[in-house]
Amino acid sequence: MTKSPTIHPNIIVTRPIGQARHLIEVLQRQIAGLNTPVQIINLPLLTIVPKEDESTFKDLTKILPAVDLVVFVSPNAVECTMRLLGDFHQTWNGLAKRSLQIGVMGGSSKEALLRHGIADQNIILPPDSARWDSEGLWGQLQNFHSDWHGKSVLFLKGEGGREWLADTMSSAGVAVSAISVYARMPLNDLSPAWRQLDQAPDTDSIWVLTSSEAVRYLAASIAQGVWRNVSNLRNSSALCSHPNIARAAHEAGFGEVMQCSPGDEAIAQALLTWLPK
Repeated sequence: MTKSPTIHPNIIVTRPIGQARHLIEVLQRQIAGLNTPVQIINLPLLTIVPKEDESTFKDLTKILPAVDLVVFVSPNAVECTMRLLGDFHQTWNGLAKRSLQIGVMGGSSKEALLRHGIADQNIILPPDSARWDSEGLWGQLQNFHSDWHGKSVLFLKGEGGREWLADTMSSAGVAVSAISVYARMPLNDLSPAWRQLDQAPDTDSIWVLTSSEAVRYLAASIAQGVWRNVSNLRNSSALCSHPNIARAAHEAGFGEVMQCSPGDEAIAQALLTWLPK
């Protein structure tokens, strides 16, 4: 997906601000040696709002000691749970069973758990990054334990979000609980971040897309006239970290849709291939 020579290519990062920061730092290091100037536009299509109310805290501390498995559906779920628990490591160890396993759907969630002191041997992650999704985690859980009937699982997630794995495990006889530890707020229609796109050229832009929900919000914003330069989207490329996101990007109207492995380093390497040398 090498890009033909251009003057000022744009990389549009659509992650929430906290997650975007590390990716942008990686990109800035990677592009520092390029001869062609590159503009990085930060467009956080969604903002993560942690739940910090007493009711959510009580639900978590009541359910956690009783379950056999906890599933964090995203790095945001990890970070917001830690924030909710305060002294996460001490509180977690005081509440969780010693044999408690933790399921995650991607490497970024595992990295977040490791940073907060969760032992690697307690984390279940699909070994193939191409299967870092609900289906991949369910397959890996079945490899770990052939019969989940009668077990209990707690999903820590955002409001709405993934349901397939919870429904599948429930059908397999698992007692399923779920707690929303954060909410997602779409980028305000009046945010100056939208205006940055109006200064971007109609070509030579690539959008970094790591959330299907964010892509759907982008499409809705275009339909509602929040951002009117739709030709920019049709002439732009999209770099997606999962097949489901790629499908959403096609539906949103991107002219070129590409896929790469999840994770900041993999995304940065894919972007380097796209950029002119």
